[in-house]
Amino acid sequence: MQPTLEEIRQSAVRAIGLLTKDALCSLTLRLEANAPLLGHALSLLLQVAEQEAAAGDRGSRSLRGDALAAADELMKTACALCPFSATH
Repeated sequence: MQPTLEEIRQSAVRAIGLLTKDALCSLTLRLEANAPLLGHALSLLLQVAEQEAAAGDRGSRSLRGDALAAADELMKTACALCPFSATH
C-alpha cells in the first residue's frame, strides 16, 4: 500500500524535527553557512502548519502540531546563531 500524501508530509516534518535533536546535526545546522537552510526549512514548516489550519476539519491536527514543534526546535537552533541571543 502506498503512503498517503499526509503520511509523507508527516514523516518529512518529523525528520526535520529529529535533526535538531541529534547533537552532530544540531551543531552542523548552527553553522552560519547553513542559516539559509534553516530559514527555508522554517518557512516550509510554517507553510505546512498554515495549510493544515486553513483546511479546517479536513486538516490534520497532528501534522500541524508536529510542524509547529519542529519549527520551534529549528528556532531554538537558529537562535544559537544570533549574537544577541540570551543563550550567549
